[in-house]
Amino acid sequence: SLIALMLATLFGVFTSRWIVHPILRLNEAAKELAGGDWNQTLPTNRSDELGELAKSFNSMAKQLKQSFEALETKNADLRRLDQLKNEFLANTSHELRTPLNGIIGIAESLIDGATGNLPKETCANLRMIVVSGRRLANLVNNILDFAKLRHKNIELQTRSVGLREIVEV
Repeated sequence: SLIALMLATLFGVFTSRWIVHPILRLNEAAKELAGGDWNQTLPTNRSDELGELAKSFNSMAKQLKQSFEALETKNADLRRLDQLKNEFLANTSHELRTPLNGIIGIAESLIDGATGNLPKETCANLRMIVVSGRRLANLVNNILDFAKLRHKNIELQTRSVGLREIVEV
């Protein structure tokens, strides 16, 4: 009886190890996979449910790795495109600034009578051109300021501000 009990106990211990060890390895691999180690594979030499579970885990780990790599590639592409967009906006803004200032300057000089007195309607139209040009110039300056902020090389000019004037604007 004692020998049978010892054999049954040994058989139980080996059987439990045979079942529990793959489950513990699966748990370990899942934790490592969750931690970002994408190169997790489990042995699939068993033909029972644990072997099927290992095959499913390996397939899932492979899909996760491929998805993560594809996501990293797309993120790198998006960062590159974002940089190109920022450079385009900055370059376009610089190119727009000069003609806008020229348009504003010419319109203001015409209003001031550089070519002689102009009819009131023409002066009103020229003032509209100046106002629209200044709005566009402010937009261009805002885009350039945004580009400076992204590169962290903007210089702030601190000074007191008239609260009443800001509220009126």
